Amino acid sequence: MENKQGNSWAEWFTVIKVPILKITIGDQVFFFSPTRRIRTPSELLKVLKEDAWRIIDSEKPYQAKFYETARLFDYLNAQEVPTSATVLTAEAVWKQNREKARQIPVNFHVIFYDKMWNKEKEITSQSLIDIYRVKAEVRIVPSQGIPGYRQETIIEGKKLVRLHGLFATDNEPFTPEDDPILNELFKHASINSEVPRLKRLGDKKNLSGYMDITFFLKE
Repeated sequence: MENKQGNSWAEWFTVIKVPILKITIGDQVFFFSPTRRIRTPSELLKVLKEDAWRIIDSEKPYQAKFYETARLFDYLNAQEVPTSATVLTAEAVWKQNREKARQIPVNFHVIFYDKMWNKEKEITSQSLIDIYRVKAEVRIVPSQGIPGYRQETIIEGKKLVRLHGLFATDNEPFTPEDDPILNELFKHASINSEVPRLKRLGDKKNLSGYMDITFFLKE
């Protein structure tokens, strides 16, 4: 039976990888998915579960356009603050074998506006939404104090996990156990005041991947 701890079996997975544009302007940090600015783990999960699939189904290049306010200058010396942009990758996998492999181009176009100086700064970047299928082994392990159990799989050398318990269903995706974007969102929680703090469970920041309490608070 699938719900017995210690069991393992092979499954087909659909992997989706979504570009996330990280822009740093001085001490300000912004994360943009193709469809929305990301401030919380729950918003990132919605992009992976909902927004990205609408783009994939259209099978057309996607224009990700944003207009945000930011401090572009050091107000003490009137010098423009340093700016950098990096494309990160958010990913999730579902237990299914129905999606064909394909790549959808995403063109980011972000304009920042400084109200005090009435100046704008434009940042552009190109990337891809990637979707493909892979076969991997699934393993059941204890959930470390949380009702239910965890399923784990390793794809391309990365461990992905999914919690089966009170708030999870068979439709929930597997997400990376140690996700760099999720870690970044928690790191900058003090900047984005909408991000609630989570209680730690041992050394764990949340239950499993993106499945954190902010998802339920935002619903």
